[in-house]
Amino acid sequence: MIELHENRRQSERWERDALALLRDGRGAAALERYQDRGRVVAGEDADAVRQQLVTDWWAARDADRSVMIAFRRVDVRDLNGRARMLMRASGALGRAELQLAAGGFAAGDRVVLRRNDRALGVSNGDRGTIAGVDPTGRTIDVQLSGRRVRLDAGYLDSATRHGPSLQHAYAITGHVAQGLTFRQTFVLATDHISREWAYSALSRGRESNRLYTVAARSEERDEYAPSDARRPAAREQLAAALERSDAHTLATDIGREQRLVAELQHVVAEHESAVRAHDTAVSVRADLERDPPHPLRRRARRRHGRELARARDDEARTLRRVEAWSSKETTVRAQLEQERRARVADKARDPTVELERVRSETRAQRLARLGLERPERILERAVDGGRGLGR
Repeated sequence: MIELHENRRQSERWERDALALLRDGRGAAALERYQDRGRVVAGEDADAVRQQLVTDWWAARDADRSVMIAFRRVDVRDLNGRARMLMRASGALGRAELQLAAGGFAAGDRVVLRRNDRALGVSNGDRGTIAGVDPTGRTIDVQLSGRRVRLDAGYLDSATRHGPSLQHAYAITGHVAQGLTFRQTFVLATDHISREWAYSALSRGRESNRLYTVAARSEERDEYAPSDARRPAAREQLAAALERSDAHTLATDIGREQRLVAELQHVVAEHESAVRAHDTAVSVRADLERDPPHPLRRRARRRHGRELARARDDEARTLRRVEAWSSKETTVRAQLEQERRARVADKARDPTVELERVRSETRAQRLARLGLERPERILERAVDGGRGLGR
């Protein structure tokens, strides 16, 4: 059985301990650790909290290795917009700008690619910095880990189920962040999150991870009770969210399910990382096979042969890695499903469940289940029969 026992990504021991508490379902205790280190910013004003988040991210001055993480895409767009305003005001962006579905893009923008394209050698999740923009030709040059790629209009104007193919990457969703490692993360925690999501988001930063939260309020309640002194504070709501599990409705063995869900989060992230690495290896090998050197250039052909051999080895190695993580994911999902089915079966055998069901039945439902007819219907038939005899 695969089990995640220890997290080694975070450099500080206290943060590893806090994440262990969060993984084991002790969200409130984990939150206390972050609060003691000044890593939690909470408030009642959503705009002020978000602005503080972006200001702290900007103060880090490390767009390549620091990132903002949010649960919803609408929050990601908002944070990206705020970050880009700071980039533009500081002069960090070029003058030429190309307007796309996700907004304006200029040289200096940090971006994430959301669509695979083997011809270009890019994969979903690749992050880089824009090196050049041609608004007339509708092309963008992106610097991706040591190589430069030109994205044409066909790529830029396309979209996937994740949204536009090119998006800003100052802020990303927790799903996109899975499998990635940064120096610092700044996490916007809303009332929609669970402890599984929080564990994944807060384990991305190696040196520090910070939480920003706003007390949620109900607009429906404001219609008839605008002031609610009993509304829980932002930190209390965050503690409740960190205690909540995505699988809480089926849990009878909470501790074991939490461990399985945490394992699944980790395995899925590693699987996705392996897939991206394999896609890149396949693209590199395809490029080498498509563009061999001239037959008379012996030295170039020997070098090409060595590079092609390494590329094929990388492809085979990354494929084995994909298959290994795929197998682990299947195993963990099967274990999780087995736990859930066992809980359902235990619930079905519980006599109190049948008792509650019977208690909740209406009189008509109970008679129908027992195959009996309502007394008033029997009386109606008897009266109808008597009327027939009288004729």
